[in-house]
Amino acid sequence: DCYCLREMCFDKVERTGFRSLKTCGFKTINLPKPTDFKKIQDSFYHLYQLEDIDLPNITSFDIDQIRSCDNINVIRLPKATELQNDNDAYPDLKVTADSSQTAKKDRLISEFVQTDCQLDKKRVRELIKQNISCEHNRVLYSRQLDTAQNHKQLKCIYLSHTTEIPDSAFHEHYLLNSACCPNVVKVCKHGFSQCLNLIHFYSKRLYVVERQSFYFCNCLIKFSFQNLSQLAKQSFVFCSSFVNISMPLVEEIPEGCFENCTGLLQIVAPNVKINNREQRQKVEVDGDSETDYSNDALIQIIKSYNELKLQEQFVDEFKERKLFRTLVSKNQQLSSLHQKYTKTHR
Repeated sequence: DCYCLREMCFDKVERTGFRSLKTCGFKTINLPKPTDFKKIQDSFYHLYQLEDIDLPNITSFDIDQIRSCDNINVIRLPKATELQNDNDAYPDLKVTADSSQTAKKDRLISEFVQTDCQLDKKRVRELIKQNISCEHNRVLYSRQLDTAQNHKQLKCIYLSHTTEIPDSAFHEHYLLNSACCPNVVKVCKHGFSQCLNLIHFYSKRLYVVERQSFYFCNCLIKFSFQNLSQLAKQSFVFCSSFVNISMPLVEEIPEGCFENCTGLLQIVAPNVKINNREQRQKVEVDGDSETDYSNDALIQIIKSYNELKLQEQFVDEFKERKLFRTLVSKNQQLSSLHQKYTKTHR
């Protein structure tokens, strides 16, 4: 369940444990050492973002073992002499050109798919100024969202004029990493629910978030709450990557809104109104006490604009740690120079 784990070196791995990589965020896996697929077959379980598999020394491959990898696209099997359970259940599965003849039989040939995608500023400008919509490098550039289209293979979306994300518009879009919707005011029920690999959602006008809009977005860490005013029950359940949240306009945090947000340490909500008498007793006037707000995980409600200083605000930005290491390194160098100087002038 390491949803944010996207890269790992498997060069010396010969065997993997039972479901040892379950629901991790790997986009591609390369296992060069194993020759017996049975020693690693349990690894490929619910790897929703996995698209490329490279198994250069596997001779016998059981296709049925990757059935829970919903988005698997290309496999490299250069030494495969046997494919088990090779039936019509996986018609879209492709193999690389250097795979064996056994692996290539009745299958399309493809290179590994592109797994890392970013917004192209030029195409964003073309969309805004010239209204040129397109899909390029697995990124959608459009003024409005067309819900009739299948967007499950997209890595990123840019919706310039969309103001509302409809119900279940991106439900279970496991590959989606980023959503840039600058004019979205409202995200409806299940709008991005179970987008397990959604890291970034941006809207400068987001005002309303409905029930379970971002349910189970485990990797969601870059999200602006600045203009958000209305929350709903379970809006951000299982958003495990949140650490510090500032919501200056929110007056009520509904029951279960941040339930099971295991990484959440602090909420800054100066305008939150405490209606329940028991909750009012737990939260002091200066907001300096800890409270179990509406049965959520332990969250600190701060009734002022002064945020607590967190050592590491985001899991991927260790600024203070890096600064500390830099200072230590400089002091070590200065100490070394001082010792040399002392020895020279004795």
